[in-house]
Amino acid sequence: MRLAYPIFDAHCDSAVKRSLDGEENQFRCSDMLCFPAYLQVFAVCAEGKANAFSFTEETILRLLRSLRKNDITVVKGRQEIFDTQRGAILAIEGADALHGSLAALRHFYRRGVRVLTLTWNNDNDAASSVTAVQDNGLKPFGRRLIRECEALGITVDLSHISDKAFFEAANHSRRRVICSHSNSRTVCPDFKRNITDSQFKTLIKLRGVAGINLCADFCGLGRDMRAVTAHIEHFCALGGEKNIGIGTDFDGVSELPKGCDGARWLHELFEALLRLNYPEKTVRAIAFKNFYELFYENMKKSIA
Repeated sequence: MRLAYPIFDAHCDSAVKRSLDGEENQFRCSDMLCFPAYLQVFAVCAEGKANAFSFTEETILRLLRSLRKNDITVVKGRQEIFDTQRGAILAIEGADALHGSLAALRHFYRRGVRVLTLTWNNDNDAASSVTAVQDNGLKPFGRRLIRECEALGITVDLSHISDKAFFEAANHSRRRVICSHSNSRTVCPDFKRNITDSQFKTLIKLRGVAGINLCADFCGLGRDMRAVTAHIEHFCALGGEKNIGIGTDFDGVSELPKGCDGARWLHELFEALLRLNYPEKTVRAIAFKNFYELFYENMKKSIA
């Protein structure tokens, strides 16, 4: 069955899962062909690895081989994002892989990386994580890293970083930023990985986008469809219809909302929003357009 909405999913962990589990041919988002268009950000997280750089390099190379095998285009620039119906955008989740080196960032840029999440769940050279015991905010290397990302056309992702680091990074940024997979802390306050209303309002000012995370813990409430739409409704109530997207976290979470078994379920989510009287234009923007326009703009090199 051909599904109606194009999809831009700003975060999944399928690349690392396949690397660790030895799965060679399957993605959780493998229903790409069922949608009129599907752009997927594949994140590589190396936190806790003995050699984070090597793990990231090997995982990216393995992913690239699999993408070629599955005829999925790696999107590296504005023309490709404009032309590609089904494509992959490469991301690094946590600056640990860079070992404090801007040269390493440039190396991974040449490999095709176009998104950098500053931290994962622990502090690193760039910033404090939201789980930090002591919030030291954005560090000097993090400031240099943001500038280099902006010059190259790499989108900076503020999911996972501490509250202090979030606002310092936002104030330091000159391009649009994202929270690729973060829900509302007001709707589900049990998880600090969700963002506050103040953070989301800052995203609105920066013309950034937050991706709705399908981790059941992050959704809270009944851990079902209604829980997911509650986050979208809350962000919309803050004036963020142009600042919401999808960041599924497929293959990175232990439990998804009730009934969700992969990408096809997103069609049910969009139908649920229509039943809540959201205009189809808004639903399409959440499904695809909001992240698409941000990445299209950010992929232009150098703002100097």
